[in-house]
Amino acid sequence: MESSKIPNLLTEKYNVYKEENLKYSCLKIDNFENEYINKENSMLNSLNSFKQSLESIFEKISDIILNNNNTFNDTCLENGIKSIDYLFIIKSILYLISTIISKLENKEIENESFQSLYENISKKFQKILDVQYPKDNSSIISNLENYVKSVVENANKIKNEENSKPGSVLTTLITLINIKLIPQINESIEKFKEIKNFKDTSYFNNQTKAHEMILFDLLQLLKRIKNLNDFIYFGYFIDEKDLVNIKEASEEWADLKKLIWTVKPKKDLDVEKIMAELSETMQMRMAQMRKMRENGGSKLVGMIGNVFNNLFNSSQAKYDFKKFLIQLYGFPMEPPNKTMKMNSMMKKMITSRLPSIECRKKLYLRKEYKPITLEYIVELNDFLNGKIREPKDKNLLLFNGDYKLSEEMSKKCLFSTKLEKTEKDNYVSTRLMNNSPLLFKGEKLEKGGYFNFGQQTPVTEHKNEFKNTLIIHINGGGFRSNMSLMMERFLREWSKDLGCALMTIKKPEKDEDQYPATLNQFYQVYMWLINHAKDELNMDIKKIIISGDSAGGNLAMSFLYLLIGINLFEKTNIKIPDLAMLEYPNLSLEVNKMSNSICLGAYESNYGHEFFKNLVDYYLGDFKDYKNMFVSPLYASKMMIDNLPRIRVFFGNQDVSRDDFLRGIYNLRNCKDIRAYNFLSLPHGFNGINHPDLFEMVKDFIIEEVKEIINSN
Repeated sequence: MESSKIPNLLTEKYNVYKEENLKYSCLKIDNFENEYINKENSMLNSLNSFKQSLESIFEKISDIILNNNNTFNDTCLENGIKSIDYLFIIKSILYLISTIISKLENKEIENESFQSLYENISKKFQKILDVQYPKDNSSIISNLENYVKSVVENANKIKNEENSKPGSVLTTLITLINIKLIPQINESIEKFKEIKNFKDTSYFNNQTKAHEMILFDLLQLLKRIKNLNDFIYFGYFIDEKDLVNIKEASEEWADLKKLIWTVKPKKDLDVEKIMAELSETMQMRMAQMRKMRENGGSKLVGMIGNVFNNLFNSSQAKYDFKKFLIQLYGFPMEPPNKTMKMNSMMKKMITSRLPSIECRKKLYLRKEYKPITLEYIVELNDFLNGKIREPKDKNLLLFNGDYKLSEEMSKKCLFSTKLEKTEKDNYVSTRLMNNSPLLFKGEKLEKGGYFNFGQQTPVTEHKNEFKNTLIIHINGGGFRSNMSLMMERFLREWSKDLGCALMTIKKPEKDEDQYPATLNQFYQVYMWLINHAKDELNMDIKKIIISGDSAGGNLAMSFLYLLIGINLFEKTNIKIPDLAMLEYPNLSLEVNKMSNSICLGAYESNYGHEFFKNLVDYYLGDFKDYKNMFVSPLYASKMMIDNLPRIRVFFGNQDVSRDDFLRGIYNLRNCKDIRAYNFLSLPHGFNGINHPDLFEMVKDFIIEEVKEIINSN
């Protein structure tokens, strides 16, 4: 149902309105549905155009390799990339496209294999292949062989699927590739071919550097062709009842639009230009983080200093920047397979630039409640979906008899101290922030007071000021990454403006801490807070707000459903948070689900299927039930939705996961109070945008929504 009225401050300060053409607005192409989707034979025309373009690109790159063999191969080998690979990749994608075209035209489809593709290309480049792929070293081509086999396998599945009809998302994908990516590839190829006539010596010191820079751009673009294997296959098989495949002039989209407000600044801000300027800085940050994971950051200082001396001040500097990224990271947006960490140097550098705050304490809270197990999650999900009416095994229940692990807890909470290795598994590390001093029971005070008071203040005489409200924020950056420091500027501003306390919780990082270890970590902290915060922390918490960005938004919503589910399943009365704030939340972890917004990733970034899959696989381990509501909150049952508190969702229109948010918002349309804000031109991760006007805009909306809760009775 529609939510309450938007706070007046927001409508006065910003342009807040209902978006009429919401479905394809993320593509930034006027009248896209009528021009490209609804036209007769639109899919077939797009596929044929793409096929012709790929065939042309294959021939052009073949000429480049044959005519510039030394320059091309030396540079590729230096970066661990073999030029010839892309010819196999293009040929493979051509076979996949040809299969779909033949099926649409009801023509016979020829079978293809890796071996025939390999022989087809090798005749033309036998000398290069003999050098790059020695016959006695089959491991060199194993990765490429697996990729080509995967494409051939996908093509055969499409060919053998009876009565299959590809959804409109595939037309979106191919159209965007034709409009956006193919011209960029052709432009890079032409620049590379014409470099011998390049006369501007102020731009490059020599011809070799020119080749390298343009080749880097070209390889980046061609890498996106490689990602199309997943995009095309999953775009072909899409549910016709899925929201993103339903026409916008439908009741479903009309109901969805009632819940979403589109936002843009009233100031004359070119948001797209701002984001373009910030994107290279973001890529550099990713490069630095990867290098730190590899060698602790010891080689970074000199390299960063040299680059920043003249970064973006000249064309030469832009070349140096790209060269720096190649040396540092290969392809800078390639995702980590597991989790991201920061060393102490990086932490100090970030902390020194954050706004000051009176209280920032590390607390270790004791795990003292029966843990959430995978067996419990599965049975709880079955109960809430009506598959079972009562617990199969009462021993699984959290509140069956002794719900605490032990009643004798000598140390329920430890303050700002390093834990012994033997104790680490018994405590959860948290960080508590507040804009005024907080004093806790049993906390050791140094001379002058813990917060540099003029004199020590006994806990009994000190009243902790935090408006009796606690925000629990779950950071993104992956499902098991502890990167809350990257978002701490935002969090400190929240606490200062709202006058309430804010807590972050460290996620489990060990390889053996498989799902649902992260949810259990939050459960242990939450239960500790509602039972002990008043006595142990001198904090009488009346209102709790749960917040999360990106993967943290998924975890926040999954945890909210967990609390509601426990109450329904075990007839308990655990306090439910008063508000859930979800910033660009991944509400579905179905790694094979395509949409119009995900098509953006095919040409605007290296966001691919593998990126998301790596993060999800590391989080879930061997558990692959993507439609479990505690994995993908998108699939929560009506019983759960009916018990939800107030929900607020914040997302950017240029987020590749935007349609996933729309699916989630639509699924929540019947909850008591939901409202969503769609920020024009903002991408995924906008909480970390380092631009004053954009930062203030997002913060204003979050602050005003939280104030409603704090000020309500």
